[in-house]
Amino acid sequence: MANHLAIATVTAALRLRLTRDISPVVPDVQVVARRPDAADDKATSQVTVFLYRVLPNGALRNSDLPTRGTDGVARRRPRIALDLHYLLSFSGDEGGFVPQRMLGSSMASLHSEPGLSRAELATATEGDPSLAGSDIDSELESVVFTLGDLSLDDMSKVWSVFFQTPYRLSVGYEASVVLIEADIPTSEPLPVRQEAVDALPVRQPVIHLVRVAAADQAPDDGPYLEILGRDLRAAVTTVRFDDDEPRGATTATATRVLVPLGDVPAGVHRVQVVHEVPIGDPPVPHRVVESAAVPFVLRPVVDPRFVAGGGVPPDPPGNAVDVGFTPPLAAGQRVRLLLNERTDPAPTDRPLRFHRLEPAAEPAAGATTSRFPADAVEPGTYLVRAQVDGAESLLDLQGGEGPPGPRVTVP
Repeated sequence: MANHLAIATVTAALRLRLTRDISPVVPDVQVVARRPDAADDKATSQVTVFLYRVLPNGALRNSDLPTRGTDGVARRRPRIALDLHYLLSFSGDEGGFVPQRMLGSSMASLHSEPGLSRAELATATEGDPSLAGSDIDSELESVVFTLGDLSLDDMSKVWSVFFQTPYRLSVGYEASVVLIEADIPTSEPLPVRQEAVDALPVRQPVIHLVRVAAADQAPDDGPYLEILGRDLRAAVTTVRFDDDEPRGATTATATRVLVPLGDVPAGVHRVQVVHEVPIGDPPVPHRVVESAAVPFVLRPVVDPRFVAGGGVPPDPPGNAVDVGFTPPLAAGQRVRLLLNERTDPAPTDRPLRFHRLEPAAEPAAGATTSRFPADAVEPGTYLVRAQVDGAESLLDLQGGEGPPGPRVTVP
């Protein structure tokens, strides 16, 4: 593939080709690579090479997709395939038919040798510091010129962009194909030493229900997440939470999977069942199929405790409520404490009080407790709920046989 100098090198090589083949016919010819200009002297035999349009090559525009792996690392350098459209304009002594003679020589040259050779591309970079480092001469695809089919309307539109420049004898040519690739590091895959094909029947797992496993349905080192569905079991059954790496399941049947929650914090999460199958020689587990991601809410369990004088300075420190959290909090989680006053009987002269408390500090990773300043909380008994990233703890209503909780009393 060629670097960013490919386009300029093709233009320079075309200029040298026209100079070489027109000189025997018009010895004093000047071939320049720029747009036509009104100041050009008509008495001078001149050919102007102007690149006026660049288009993607229709046959190769998608030939390098995809160029990156699933990890985002480039497997090969992205390349773009281009067609270059040139306008060749000729000026000189009209009485001696100089423009037409130069046109004929140019067309004869590009028709008899439509492709630029590697030697021509290499010669175009010699002695020109601006083209040093061009490597299009080592490109496998050759650059071939074909006569453009420019109608009178198309030619008029092209010349209309040259402000106050009179029309000259012109012809359009297309150079195809020029391949340019970005100079970025790549990670080359290892070569294939032995071909092998493994064909295995697989079924995509489907999740119907996700819930925290009951204490009598899971090991004692919980908590565990229970996943119900169909086709859940494979040779190796793993479970992925959010974007983490899959973790092994403790129990896996066709309709039920049990997986430890571990360090999954309270909040809204996604879960997937991922099947791994040994493939290859020797067999290596490969992730072959996974279920659709299913959202679930892991609610926190809270244990509140009133702390007199546990607030934030300045002196004297106020009161606070310490709350224990299960599972532990994650760094940066948004935590709020909700207090609803509970009295029996309810007051008749005022509404029941409600407070929303903010933590004294942002929770650290793995924190099991958090302190909430409670200076503005009036004395009384309050039902306690906590919100962690949108997941709210539940109240224990005791089946209607006792006072609901959890509660905290502010003296």
